[in-house]
Amino acid sequence: MAEDTQIEPARRNRARFFAKWSAIVVGGLALLVAALLIGLNTGPGKRFVADQIGALEFENGMGIEVGRIEGSLYGQMILHDVSLSDPKGTFVTSPEMRMDWRPFVFINSHIDIRSLTSRLVTLQRLPEFNETPPSEDPLLPDYDIDIGALRIDWFVAEAPVSGERRVASLAGEAHVADGRAQASFDAATVAGQSRAGGDRVALLLEAVPEENKLDLDLDLNAPGDGVLAAMAGLTEPVRVRLNGKGSWEAWNGRLDANLASSEFARLQLSARDGTFTVRGPTRIARLFEGPTAALLGPVMNFDMTATLAERRAPLAGK
Repeated sequence: MAEDTQIEPARRNRARFFAKWSAIVVGGLALLVAALLIGLNTGPGKRFVADQIGALEFENGMGIEVGRIEGSLYGQMILHDVSLSDPKGTFVTSPEMRMDWRPFVFINSHIDIRSLTSRLVTLQRLPEFNETPPSEDPLLPDYDIDIGALRIDWFVAEAPVSGERRVASLAGEAHVADGRAQASFDAATVAGQSRAGGDRVALLLEAVPEENKLDLDLDLNAPGDGVLAAMAGLTEPVRVRLNGKGSWEAWNGRLDANLASSEFARLQLSARDGTFTVRGPTRIARLFEGPTAALLGPVMNFDMTATLAERRAPLAGK
């Protein structure tokens, strides 16, 4: 009995010892992480983060530069002197971009950007990236993505983009998660002195299978001398109207496209439980010359099917 009495206090003492030092270790690690997070949010820490962004290497040759970060890395911040580059040099610049985000939710595979705005973004030329091998990654990223407000007051496309300087305004929002995709986007080129307008894009998308909802509406108007036509390699005006109604289980839509004010495509669209079908006549040969145009013929009928599963969309058709 005396031995049992002595063993029990010894066990309790060892338990207290391990509990005490476990708490000390956990507390020390927590303080270390807190100090690191606080240190990153100081001037030198923000400079370090900006340098690390500039050191990122992408397979296609894209580079990102941030001159200076102001505000909080963990909430509202201002990115000064932002630029994107390709192997030939800088192609996009912005003197200031404002972002309000919640980075810690990334732990749960969630990208939460409350707002991303800029008064001025300049596209100096179209980028030319390195060719990369085909990717087997999913079509949609394996993250929940929320962008509450995306706005660019003045999006300037310089003369090398479309032959002359263009100015547009852009606005939109997006929410992507498993089983849900919602997005809206509006853009319009702004007319000014010696500068034509006319490019217009309006998009609404809401796909929520669990609520049996699928709505899509797109209206695109691109003058032949505008930014969109130039980016598509065209010199003639393009008008595209896409709309449809129904549910995720049974949705029917239509895409009408005109090139140079004459018929280019008249496609019937359908969606059935995540399987999408596109059928109808096109005059795609108008985009080509010589033997290729002759091979395609005056009318080319499309019949394509894609099934979206596990963030992939295998295609089949003729």
